[in-house]
Amino acid sequence: MLLLDRGYPSRWLVALLNERAISLCMRVEKAGDGGFACVRAFGRIAVCPA
Repeated sequence: MLLLDRGYPSRWLVALLNERAISLCMRVEKAGDGGFACVRAFGRIAVCPA
């Protein structure tokens, strides 16, 4: 598994890693209009209390 810190929000890099079947965990910004739309959408999901 490849761990990436913030500063790697390039879609081509994620596509290349997926194409080569390299697992990754990427810390990304969730605020603002930049970055990945899927991360912003995930951040809007309501969490149910236990």
